Amino acid sequence: MKRLSVILICLLIFAALASCGYEQLPESDDVAPIETQKEPEKSIEEQGPLLSAEFDTNTLKTSAVDFRGITFSLADGKLDVSGYVSDETQKYIMVNLNMSEEAKIYAPVIDGKFHIVTDILPLADEMPVDIYAGKEEFGMYRSVILDFVRIINDGGVWRIKESPVYKQNIELFCREKDMEESLLATDWIQSDDSRIAELSDSITAGCRTDYDKAKAVHDWLAENIYYDFDALAAGRYDESDALSVLENKRGVCEGFANLGAALLRHQGIPCVVQGGYALGISTDRVWNEANVNTTESNHAWNEVYVDGRWILMDATWDTDNEYRNGAYEQGEFIGDTYFDTDHAFFALSHKAMDN
Repeated sequence: MKRLSVILICLLIFAALASCGYEQLPESDDVAPIETQKEPEKSIEEQGPLLSAEFDTNTLKTSAVDFRGITFSLADGKLDVSGYVSDETQKYIMVNLNMSEEAKIYAPVIDGKFHIVTDILPLADEMPVDIYAGKEEFGMYRSVILDFVRIINDGGVWRIKESPVYKQNIELFCREKDMEESLLATDWIQSDDSRIAELSDSITAGCRTDYDKAKAVHDWLAENIYYDFDALAAGRYDESDALSVLENKRGVCEGFANLGAALLRHQGIPCVVQGGYALGISTDRVWNEANVNTTESNHAWNEVYVDGRWILMDATWDTDNEYRNGAYEQGEFIGDTYFDTDHAFFALSHKAMDN
């Protein structure tokens, strides 16, 4: 990927930013060099199944798999929201329509799952459906999904609003990728470095499949790397290579993606860094003519080939960790909403651009 297309200001949203004590992570220990990278464990000549560009206006899933994520369904004037909560500390879910006090519905999390069914109050012809999670029923709630999922009144029938960049995303995602290039070590993705190699082996130890390895790498990034707001404010992105991010324990979105690619490529798992545009705090939180048509990239994430298919992975959007004013602030929440994300949901906030 051309570096210049993704080192513009990286904008992201965090689900909600909790205030925590500052913590400086320890420096990495030196390790003995590893002579060669691992060869792929399986044939990777097949690019995986083709995706449909058809959008389902009645059902939306955040995850591409059935055992993770949240599902939104519309039928007979009712909204049905169900799913899984990966953070065991979150005991209650709140669904809020149109950010209205009169349209808040609560449900307990039981065995990591929740289910809410409610009549749709016609507060407007277009309404966001926001999801919040809390540790107590009557306490503070943090946003899990905010602004992006929207329903519209189509002649008296409620439908889920399709992202205007969805079909473009599918077209770019389904283009044939160079498998050999997706495994190479580069100046920015140093998958052949001994420090990357040892960490990669440590993170993926005990994983049975490439999918499990990718999930382990995603979770490690979200838990251990800090988003560098100081670099963002200064427009300084020269330390976005994988080794610099590993050594500093911080980076902007391209840094997260480069380190993720390095860790996965060492395991023989093809991984690319995809540039694009993301909605966020400092930009509009809904798609409009300007941001749909922009040619400027402000974000980067990964596409990973695991177990016969390519998946989406954006660890930057699943961390609450921050680096501000020279100090590390560890977040309370590590998410997995943006691991193996469903394309229809991903397109509600991410627009892929031609690398």
